[in-house]
Amino acid sequence: MPILTLLSVYFQVECQQTLLTTSTLKRLSKRMKNEFKTAT
Repeated sequence: MPILTLLSVYFQVECQQTLLTTSTLKRLSKRMKNEFKTAT
């Protein structure tokens, strides 16, 4: 049982980190596109 609990917590943390990184990447790409538009 403890191993299963640890695994579930670990996967939850991993999922949250992945979501955070994807949202951050989206934000960064948006900013890059905006800067590119203003530069040209």
